[in-house]
Amino acid sequence: MRDLEIAELRPTLVGLGTDRIFISVRASPWVTRLVLQDCLPGVAWEISPATPGMVTNAAAMWLMLTIGLLLEHGAGVVQLGPPSDQSKRRLSDRVFICHSSGDKHQALALHRRLTADGIECWIDEEDLLPGHDWDHEIRNAIKVSRCVLVCLSSAALTRAGYMHKEIAFALDRAAEQPDGSIYLIPVRLEPITLPRRLSHLHAVDLFAPEQYERLIKALRA
Repeated sequence: MRDLEIAELRPTLVGLGTDRIFISVRASPWVTRLVLQDCLPGVAWEISPATPGMVTNAAAMWLMLTIGLLLEHGAGVVQLGPPSDQSKRRLSDRVFICHSSGDKHQALALHRRLTADGIECWIDEEDLLPGHDWDHEIRNAIKVSRCVLVCLSSAALTRAGYMHKEIAFALDRAAEQPDGSIYLIPVRLEPITLPRRLSHLHAVDLFAPEQYERLIKALRA
């Protein structure tokens, strides 16, 4: 890396999208572009104005290593600076799929179908990576998701498991949503009675004809 007259860089991960990483940096755009082009040539960069400042070689290398690891997770574009309003909307459009381990195959099938229909989803089998603090990642995914789908079966309701903690956390988040908003959707995988704490919500019966289309309508409302 070429020597730069610099003092400090404070990279902050702002958010992750399906194809973008947003990082706020204390550095002038031209210095940032110079460092990035030297260290990761060929990557598409979108550099937004950042707080004026300079960076040290050591700090810049640390940032490059961080971005490099993030890029390995599938992001092809990195934007430096705060996300635009459009980017913020895209990041918050994700749907969290909550399910029990026994319903994993049906939940993954739903994930694939929604993804094919242009709905960005988060599901543990696809999005948890080796070394992740899974409890933190799941809670954060619920926190930033626009909607939570709770896949329900008789086995899921009668078996102890982490899914019940996910439901409790999602209910807490639902209580923070504006009146009339669609945030928490019970998804019945088979004919069952909804648990009491979800009984106030209208469910979608994924086993019934045309119900998937109603789910899509709700997610796009």
